[in-house]
Amino acid sequence: MAGMSLRTQLAYLAAGLTLALGLLSLLNPLLMVRILGLEVLEPRGLSEIRATYGMLFLAMGGVMLWAIPTRPRSNPFLRFAALLWGATALGRAISVVIDGVITPLNLAALALELLVAFSALQATVRDPARRRGGRSRPVDETPDPLRAYRG
Repeated sequence: MAGMSLRTQLAYLAAGLTLALGLLSLLNPLLMVRILGLEVLEPRGLSEIRATYGMLFLAMGGVMLWAIPTRPRSNPFLRFAALLWGATALGRAISVVIDGVITPLNLAALALELLVAFSALQATVRDPARRRGGRSRPVDETPDPLRAYRG
């Protein structure tokens, strides 16, 4: 990952987490049910986990993975993924308040959802120097005050 910006690295991490959750849900729904604190009463409950948590997350993670290197034209896809993760975090925060489910696992899930949403959104923010068409220079490079005179 050398040479990649921190924003890009975080975006790839967010896509990887999304894909991992999708794969886990698709391939081992009973484990995901235990992690989520749910109970499957009928086999169709496993279908719900595979479909909603499995394929939905795999599709979203796949789109994120595709969108990261094709920015800026693919920014709307990353922003939409950020919106979905942010909405998930909002729903969890509402549940924490209304249902009073302030547990370490629930708070960790909320933090993860916010991190993924933030990472996907940050990947769409352009460097101000590049926005103006200039080149960004490294932080430790000091400007040369005589540059204008040297041509």
